[in-house]
Amino acid sequence: MGNRNAKGFTLIEMAVVLVIIGLLFAGVVLAQSLIRSSNVQTIISDVAMYQSAISQFKQKYNEMPGDMTDATNNWGTNPHCSTNGVGTGTQTCNGNGNGRVDLKLLIAPFEQFLVWQHLANGGFISGQYSGTSWPAGSPYHVVYCSPGNNCPGGRVNQSQAYFLAYSTGSFGLLGSTANYWAQGPGHYLGVGLAGASSGYPAYPLLTAPEAFSLDSKVDDGLPGQGVWKSFEATGGAGYLPNCVVQSGTTSPPSDGSIASEATAVYYTAYSNTLPACSFAIRMNF
Repeated sequence: MGNRNAKGFTLIEMAVVLVIIGLLFAGVVLAQSLIRSSNVQTIISDVAMYQSAISQFKQKYNEMPGDMTDATNNWGTNPHCSTNGVGTGTQTCNGNGNGRVDLKLLIAPFEQFLVWQHLANGGFISGQYSGTSWPAGSPYHVVYCSPGNNCPGGRVNQSQAYFLAYSTGSFGLLGSTANYWAQGPGHYLGVGLAGASSGYPAYPLLTAPEAFSLDSKVDDGLPGQGVWKSFEATGGAGYLPNCVVQSGTTSPPSDGSIASEATAVYYTAYSNTLPACSFAIRMNF
């Protein structure tokens, strides 16, 4: 005969179980949110680290990494400099010595990738970098930034990448925009997601609120002004200045000021929950 004392869960017991499950789920979601927030904040420290590393490199060698004319004397010569191939160990290529990290597109060597190899070879950053485009030798990805291979990655996403190049007033597609998002000549550090068809790390990395949080802590909190400028990550060969403006506005507000596009503009992006933004950050060397 069956056990007459056996019985099912009461409604109260089931309710308690459901509450416990709900609390566990909420705890997991909160933990994931905190981890994400912490990882996003590492962008600030990463940028400061690269700023310091390049400044120290210049003090030691009196040249910009990537642009260095005698790098091969220090770390060996990559025999594939003209064919976009990878050398052995620290073997590298020389830059053209014009005082800046030029964005090379079709002709190797590529200074935008040599910069990371030279920094790593000199012990100013960790890791080992190829100093060339990736996949090496491919004519179709001549400016493809591949985290961990030819450019540094980050903690927000496994495809997060940093990309440094000199701009004379336009970076990617910025040359076609109005002065609202305009840049002056200088070195810019781009941070976004790398992709198989992307020239720069120009895929979405941050949500609009995340971008606003970083911008407010280290700059002016304004998407189109200051040192940190946020952009819509298009997945193409550059950035568009619309990650925070649904209408595609590329000029100042009608009142001629930036005020009406300040804090709230970050919260009118395409989505507050899905990544839409990347950054181009003016560096000071």
